[in-house]
Amino acid sequence: KKRGLSFVDDDKIRLVSVVLHDQFSETDNSLMIGHVGIMLPTSDAVYFVEKVAFQEPYRLLKFKNRTELSDYLMLKYDNSWGQDTAHTFIMENSDLMDGWRILENQENAS
Repeated sequence: KKRGLSFVDDDKIRLVSVVLHDQFSETDNSLMIGHVGIMLPTSDAVYFVEKVAFQEPYRLLKFKNRTELSDYLMLKYDNSWGQDTAHTFIMENSDLMDGWRILENQENAS
């Protein structure tokens, strides 16, 4: 908000941002957006449009709810590779996404 970014309140389309923490040194920490997609919520599902690589086409994925979308993104992007970093978190427009959760045991995600 302090940089002038704002979102129109629209229930039909939402920006989803995956925020990663990187620690370059003991005193140099950074948060960065590592992936984005568009969420299209409906009454019975959540659709997610993403592009994961330049050479790949856009994908449209269907999830039961926001928690299922969160689990999908956390499985892909919540990787620390043994570094002392914070867990990835997921923003929906300018707020923490409803349904976001840390997966303690990533192999058993819903």
